[in-house]
Amino acid sequence: METLDGELVREILEGERPLLDLYDKLRQEATQEPHKAIIEQILEQRRFQLNCLAFLETRLPAEFKCLGIVTEMEVNVRKGPSGRTQLLTKVDKGTALIVMDYQGNWVHVQLSDGTVGYIFKAYVRCVSV
Repeated sequence: METLDGELVREILEGERPLLDLYDKLRQEATQEPHKAIIEQILEQRRFQLNCLAFLETRLPAEFKCLGIVTEMEVNVRKGPSGRTQLLTKVDKGTALIVMDYQGNWVHVQLSDGTVGYIFKAYVRCVSV
């Protein structure tokens, strides 16, 4: 599959990042916990959307199950579906990824930089189908 125009993707990112700063400022100024919680949810969703834009500049799999998000800090991405296989990299909570398939307790994923590997299923949540 081909990639999309990276210049247009970067233009969208540049336009959206200032909004993240404004939401963050709004969260800092909020004095009531319910307000802070709502703003934090908005921030999380906006960050996820912006992280997903990076996929448009990479080669995407022809088919995938969903867009996913990492739910824990410092999660290992491995070469195969086992804790004994080579460690490729680590990802943090909130990292967007493409869920390509499931193999037992493992999820076959692609990261926005094109890295393909496996993450233990308990650390990944599908966000969309």
